[in-house]
Amino acid sequence: TATGEATGRIVVCTVDDMILVKRLGIRGRKLLLKSAHKGHKPMVVDEDSSRFRLIGIVVGTSRT
Repeated sequence: TATGEATGRIVVCTVDDMILVKRLGIRGRKLLLKSAHKGHKPMVVDEDSSRFRLIGIVVGTSRT
């Protein structure tokens, strides 16, 4: 699955139509969307929830 390939990687996704950039983890049937900021708790979403949509995996960044 797409979420399986993205596990442990930084992803662009939506939850409730909010665009997020998070590290994706999986625990059982739950998706964990982890912030780079250690003070923020992970967002937890059911794997088959219509609230979640994976847009893509971040493969690089560029600053100009």
